[in-house]
Amino acid sequence: MRLKVIVPPASEPVSLQEMCAYLRLDCDEEQSLIGQLIKAARQYCEDFQHRAYLRQTLELVDRPMNNILELPRSENLQEVLSVSNATLNNVGYTVVQDLLARLCFTAEKNNVTVRYVTGVEDAAGVDEQVKLAIRMLVAHWFENRTAVSFGNTIPREVPLAVKALLEPGRIITL
Repeated sequence: MRLKVIVPPASEPVSLQEMCAYLRLDCDEEQSLIGQLIKAARQYCEDFQHRAYLRQTLELVDRPMNNILELPRSENLQEVLSVSNATLNNVGYTVVQDLLARLCFTAEKNNVTVRYVTGVEDAAGVDEQVKLAIRMLVAHWFENRTAVSFGNTIPREVPLAVKALLEPGRIITL
């Protein structure tokens, strides 16, 4: 399976102004860094939960099992744009939406490439726990700018609180 983002979200679940207020900073000097950290934190959280928070276009290349192909991060599927080795307008396949969307093919397929749009339209639709996890992760990375600490400090990984906030919404697929 190969999944990649074709069109990333136009905005982030946590705005620069919200993040600066959370950090209690005047963000004029650190604006670029904080923006990068917000994007990286959102990507980390999406990867951890196997979700797409805001509207984005994804492309999946995979082989259907028993003529069924599950679309990762499709909890909020908006549209299937294209399917290789199948006819458009749902001829040759049907879309079934459970927790995640699945494409059910009428005939056996080898590798299939699917482009689809998923995620909610704006930050108001993103769970508040996810937004808090993003803020906490950005704050952690902002305060600890190197991957490893030296001296009398112990290197720290992602804070336990971030994982605790994300775990209840995590999607596990088989």
